[in-house]
Amino acid sequence: MLLGGELLEPRCLLSGSGLTGQYFHNPDFTGLAVERTEAVAFSWGSAAPAAGMGADSFSVRWTGQVEAEFSETYTFTTIGDDGVRLWIDGQLLVDKWIAQSTQTNSGTISLTAGQRYDVRLEYFDHLGSAAIQLKWASASLALEAIPADRLYASLEGLRGEYSDAFGGQATRVDVALDFDWGTNRPITGVAVDNFRARWTGLVRPEFSELYTFSTLSDEGVRVWVGDELIIDHWDGHTAATQSGTKLLEAGKWYDLRVEYFDVTGAAEIELSWASASQTDGQLEVVSSEHLRAARHTPLLVANPLGQGQDPFVVRWQDTYLHVRSAGTAVWIDQAAELQDIHSSTPESTTVRAWQAPTGTNYSQQIWAPELHQLDGKWYIYVAASDGDNATHRMHVLERNSPNPMGSYVYKGMIAASTDRWAIDGTVLEWQDKRYFIWSGWAGTVDGQQNLYIAEMSNPWTITGNRVLLASPTLSWERHGLPINEGPQILINDGQLHIIYSGSGYWRPEYALGRLTYNGVGPIMSASSWAKAPSPVFQATSEIVGVGHASFTKSPDGTQDWIVYHAHPSPGGNADARVIRIQPFTFNANGTPNFGAPIFSNTVEVPSGVPDADGTNLPGDFDASGMVNAQDLATWKAQFSGEKFPGRIVDGADFLIWQRQLGAVAAST
Repeated sequence: MLLGGELLEPRCLLSGSGLTGQYFHNPDFTGLAVERTEAVAFSWGSAAPAAGMGADSFSVRWTGQVEAEFSETYTFTTIGDDGVRLWIDGQLLVDKWIAQSTQTNSGTISLTAGQRYDVRLEYFDHLGSAAIQLKWASASLALEAIPADRLYASLEGLRGEYSDAFGGQATRVDVALDFDWGTNRPITGVAVDNFRARWTGLVRPEFSELYTFSTLSDEGVRVWVGDELIIDHWDGHTAATQSGTKLLEAGKWYDLRVEYFDVTGAAEIELSWASASQTDGQLEVVSSEHLRAARHTPLLVANPLGQGQDPFVVRWQDTYLHVRSAGTAVWIDQAAELQDIHSSTPESTTVRAWQAPTGTNYSQQIWAPELHQLDGKWYIYVAASDGDNATHRMHVLERNSPNPMGSYVYKGMIAASTDRWAIDGTVLEWQDKRYFIWSGWAGTVDGQQNLYIAEMSNPWTITGNRVLLASPTLSWERHGLPINEGPQILINDGQLHIIYSGSGYWRPEYALGRLTYNGVGPIMSASSWAKAPSPVFQATSEIVGVGHASFTKSPDGTQDWIVYHAHPSPGGNADARVIRIQPFTFNANGTPNFGAPIFSNTVEVPSGVPDADGTNLPGDFDASGMVNAQDLATWKAQFSGEKFPGRIVDGADFLIWQRQLGAVAAST
């Protein structure tokens, strides 16, 4: 077991030799072809970037560090054809991940002379000409390609960031995760208990095969490999092991992230791995030679996602569904990633779920649809009228299919016996019963919107009378008109909340409130619910009119996300709204902590979108999907004198490769 690590401090090497560049046969960083150490200044044109590779549809990832010569603001510039992304010191400076002709993009960051900063440059070529250059400039430095002697390999190990509940922080490079701190501090400056650690960097396997990663931890731990969550043991516990598997490609550097927390008592963490060929199936601590320390390099959400109102998003079969109204129709957008859910993004697909017929009491003013899977079918709950707002009622659409993407049929109006104005209906399933919650008028005249609840006998029928759940009695709920609307269910660790919107949506003061069930009283009694005295999510000077939210999880399930609408800008068109997303957490007492609306594009994309998987066929050097004589020719052409993976490749390596595969290559 290790007691410490290597502190982050400048190296004494006189000069660098370049970044580590990994070239892939495919544009999604799969099919590793070759690894080189180099500066980035290439104009390949229509030629292949390396022997044995095609001239189109490839990708390259460069990693390492850059050392600043001056203490000032630097401008980093990429010149690329096609897609390019650049991170410096973990900050995303360039994000143009699209097929495009040669484009120049740049970003700025302040650096200190003599210090080294993590660099990550990603590039893909689609078709036609290919080129990529990385340059920099500052007040004391004219624009130039960053020379190789300013570029260095990443340090061996993982970057460890430690913090505690009392404000203590420390950072260092740990050569491996093999710590048994007992009741000692994990690092100087951080407390013995109530601390957290996050390690980030890269890990590289030696073989293309299934790897088992294993943790021994006291207490909570989570591990991501290639952005895929493979270990999730995120609770307080004494020393325990947990494992997960992932198919890896030989020689490829994969992003590795480990998160850990200790509450009290003894503390320890160990990260091991095993594979059939590399460790003979026996667990070994992941050693420094297979690790490279680096900052986390996240992508960012481009808020706002686009125009829209009353967003309702659910997760289904590793995708996100966004149901919305437009004109007199209801639409469903589907995307693999939450940040791509808006219909304006090319990554989303859209179907028209329902077109309102003409001449009915539900033909117009189609508002705020929601999508729920109940009893093996899909249901859309939507407000509609005959064109007169006073006739607004809730209506139910049904799709008798396990797949929500398709046409829905009109099932009927869902209303209590009082049959009053109603919008924003949602479904609560609690303790084997089902309830409908909505915003409505007490009588037949507009003037105040309350929240009501009623029990459901089936997905399209209310049983009995409605019960008043909440009224807009607080001052913040009465801007424009006294309104409680947009109820949404939020359950965390068995605690039930209703998050609702207060005031008129057209007012900048529009905000979110919270009702929390006491857990013991009748759920259909207002006395069983406690209302937060102030908004739980409200306007800032930059973002106003925030409300009508829905909630979902990140792809790996480790993060909670709020999807909400806001005005496009303060003082703008009060009817226009845009959709925004950001993560949130929960307080120690179980209530949600939404923070404040985040204006700048600093929100990291939801966690857990795994890297694409390659063919994982050992020895398939030309990415053809099979191992044959052509691989020998490709291997000879590209690996002579090169390093792969991380050491000299010679004829002996080919003989080992051939023997392991049982492949017989023709003489060339």
